Amino acid sequence: DIAFSMLLPALFFLWAGGALFVFGLSLWRQHVFMQTVKREAVTVSPRLQQVARIVGQKVGLKRLPVIASSFISSGPLVTGLFRPVVLLPAWFETDYDDVQQRAALAHELTHVRRGDLIALQVAELFVACLWFNPLAHLAHRAFRTDQEAACDADVLKTGTASPHAYGSTLIKAVKSAAQERLPAAAGLPLTHALKERLNRMTHPAPTRTRRLIGGTAAGVLGVAALIATSSVTANASEPQSTELRIDGSTVWLNGEQIKDRQIVILGEPFENMGPNPEIEAEIARISAEMSREGAKFGEIT
Repeated sequence: DIAFSMLLPALFFLWAGGALFVFGLSLWRQHVFMQTVKREAVTVSPRLQQVARIVGQKVGLKRLPVIASSFISSGPLVTGLFRPVVLLPAWFETDYDDVQQRAALAHELTHVRRGDLIALQVAELFVACLWFNPLAHLAHRAFRTDQEAACDADVLKTGTASPHAYGSTLIKAVKSAAQERLPAAAGLPLTHALKERLNRMTHPAPTRTRRLIGGTAAGVLGVAALIATSSVTANASEPQSTELRIDGSTVWLNGEQIKDRQIVILGEPFENMGPNPEIEAEIARISAEMSREGAKFGEIT
């Protein structure tokens, strides 16, 4: 018990220290990247600003974020948690044609409209809390792929670009992008998980009925898991009450008859034996006689 009482706080401080370190490191890397963006980024041309404004209105964005270009990124991406910045490569206007420019801008601006940067930050907090679990890191990678695929579906739904033009834009971004590693929560690049996204684009989106069935099944399974976990926890924490009942010679334990077992109740052997005056007088007489005999034996000796 003493070792356990000392080990539990130690494990808590180890977990808390690891979570603060991982999340703090993510915030620090994001801060450093944003400082680099502010220092190196330049405003794009008025034509590209107008194109971004038109695309933003088409994807349903009420307020257009900052549109900038820089050599620090080899592909389009969006960054900035509270003040989003769509960062384009310096050669974006010359290397991408008009259709590809609209498709790339639609993707990054859809990220802004969906609030994917905030969701990504929450995912970073989730990974930080489970820094010791490799499944959390795998789940984060799967989450990023789903996030990009959902953004692709929203872009195609708005009709900003055709599936063929949008797919060719993704391939173009991958071919021209360098193998760069951005901080996990720093930005959402266009080139993330391209193979999986192109594969999903070839399959039709699930219908509303399938989504409803899937969401209901997930909810039922989640509630069942919570109920099972809570019942096990309650059984482990609360002592089991035992009900013992004896009917004649039959024993009942918690409502179930214990077969091949019988109990015979014996009365208390001294239950009805209380003080008896005659017995007490006889004991006193015998004691007095023994005292007299003892005195005579002493005199003879």
